[in-house]
Amino acid sequence: MTTIDRRQALIGLTIVSALAGAGVAAEIGEAMDPALPPAAHLKHAASARILGRAYLQQAPEEADAQALNRLLGGDSVTRETLRARIARELEAGDLVNVAGCFMARTEARLCALAALS
Repeated sequence: MTTIDRRQALIGLTIVSALAGAGVAAEIGEAMDPALPPAAHLKHAASARILGRAYLQQAPEEADAQALNRLLGGDSVTRETLRARIARELEAGDLVNVAGCFMARTEARLCALAALS
């Protein structure tokens, strides 16, 4: 059995509470403005930032906004491209565990980019 300390439990509860009210943090909004970076299109930015900070704690090598933006496809990436990539990752099992939430790597990177913005 894995034990967690009080701090980890409180962080986990905070994230779960934020997600419960917001739905999926990395859900991509309907309107895509090509002038905005990919993370600007998240419907639930506050929840995304919480998850993004948690993801960056476990993947500090990705804590570079420009590099993350390039990994996501750059400023001109479309909503459809991001959704298709997320769907492929979910299907292939390319998931990361972020504070107990399993999500596609692209979703985690979008959240991380939001946290860095």
